[in-house]
Amino acid sequence: MTAAEIYAELSAALARQSDDESDETAAEVARLVALATDKAGAWVHVMRRAALEAEAAKASATRATARQRTAEATIARAREQVAALATLAGGRLQGDDYSASVRESVSVEISDEAAIPAVWLRTSVEPRKADILAELRAGRDVPGCALARRATLVVR
Repeated sequence: MTAAEIYAELSAALARQSDDESDETAAEVARLVALATDKAGAWVHVMRRAALEAEAAKASATRATARQRTAEATIARAREQVAALATLAGGRLQGDDYSASVRESVSVEISDEAAIPAVWLRTSVEPRKADILAELRAGRDVPGCALARRATLVVR
């Protein structure tokens, strides 16, 4: 029996139980509660296994990020060394399987971001949810916002 079927049958049995206090109805509710308990237990095992997999993936991602940073730092150091050697050699080096040259480029260097006119800035607008929550909890109105109440499952 699926969780949806158990839910539907248990809802109907509980509705009947409020009108009918017979032993047969009570036994049906107890049977369905036992089925719901078993089904929930299986889902809790799925959740726990998925949580372990997610934790392992996160740890793996953390290690991969550390390896990436190390590799990028190695590339940066090597690039500096090759650029220095190419500069000393007149701006260009040619090997059997590579060529390296140093060229001048132009980029923008920001010395005082606050002094830049607004027309040259990108802006990002997003709600300050923590502040809005505090206002709503204090009973004040925030246009376009409302407190949302949700049921949260706690599994231990």
